[in-house]
Amino acid sequence: MVIGFPVLAATAAPPWLKSYYAPSSSNLPNLLVGDRFFAELSYFRSHMPRRGDMAVFRLANDNETVYVKRIVGVPGDTVQMREGVLYINSAAIPRQQVEDYSFVFDSSTVTMHQYVETLPGGISYRIIKAGDDGPFDNTPAFTVPEGNYFTIGDNRDNSLDSRMLAQFGYIPAVRLIGRAYIIYWPLARLGMKMN
Repeated sequence: MVIGFPVLAATAAPPWLKSYYAPSSSNLPNLLVGDRFFAELSYFRSHMPRRGDMAVFRLANDNETVYVKRIVGVPGDTVQMREGVLYINSAAIPRQQVEDYSFVFDSSTVTMHQYVETLPGGISYRIIKAGDDGPFDNTPAFTVPEGNYFTIGDNRDNSLDSRMLAQFGYIPAVRLIGRAYIIYWPLARLGMKMN
């Protein structure tokens, strides 16, 4: 019965929800490797994407791979990382350090700093970082073009995202599939929301 729950949840979902699987650690601590979650497919048709939304999308130049990342920049925003701190429109985004976050990777326990980051508008979520001097902790200032969004993973030191502009790029609005909404598997994480 328990083993069949993910299949049941995915097949019994209404047509405006679609099930996805998280294969990587790029959104720890909010989306764990192996989590299965629902995305609201029509959400961005009736709501403008906001900073803080966890979006499911395809890249402008890749029709195959589906990604899930957090939107931090909307059209017209300037986004930059400085010494590990996110800046939007030249203002540092507040982050409050909380308890360290530990997880197992290749049979070893990895411990990282954990913060609660709060975007303009009051949306808060947790991020993790190894430190503030990694390769993408100091970036140029990116100005988000009209009709596009800037995304970043919550695992800031281990995420392929819009900071890698040549590889990943801005996310065109037409490539947004839906808003990642709620985890339904494993049972221990049932009902956890990402926004």
